[in-house]
Amino acid sequence: MHQGLCALVSTLSNPLLAQNLKSPEFQEGATKGFDLVYNLDYEEARSAFQNLRERYPQHPGPRLYLALTLWQHELLRRQQLGLERFASPESFLQGREPQMPADERNAFFKYVAESQAVCEAVLKAKPGDRDARYFLGAAHGALAAFAITIDHDKREGCRHGKKAYEYHLGIVMEQPTYYDAYVTLGRICHAWTV
Repeated sequence: MHQGLCALVSTLSNPLLAQNLKSPEFQEGATKGFDLVYNLDYEEARSAFQNLRERYPQHPGPRLYLALTLWQHELLRRQQLGLERFASPESFLQGREPQMPADERNAFFKYVAESQAVCEAVLKAKPGDRDARYFLGAAHGALAAFAITIDHDKREGCRHGKKAYEYHLGIVMEQPTYYDAYVTLGRICHAWTV
């Protein structure tokens, strides 16, 4: 499989995971939001993640979850959430769909940038923080998936997918029990062998 397509699968890791940045209350709120996403109730999911963002303003997760909700909602609008599309991700590189509404597209990139900025602030205070690096990797994964599925841009997808891989590989090299990062690594490795 083309290396650029690996970027797609890199973001499909569960961004709900990551260890120390999560209290049980945070996890409960995030789980509620993801349950709504899985039930295709995107408006309610956005409301749940916005509430989580307000309760945890210094946490990178809610912003990333809002971005991913917008991305998945766009895939549903395009009728591209079928398993066959993800079983053969190169199909995302074919054809041109209608443009994503500009306000939602801008919001996606704004939320990802905000998540990255929060991570950078954490890393400035705590250099090497694994959870912040995990979320930075997940943010690059989200950008990779967007590039492949929405913009059909292999170059950008590969660039961000590689960064996601590097962040998460660095984490597991330091802490082999940081299992959340293996999801990205396993999916990329699997994509390279397909």
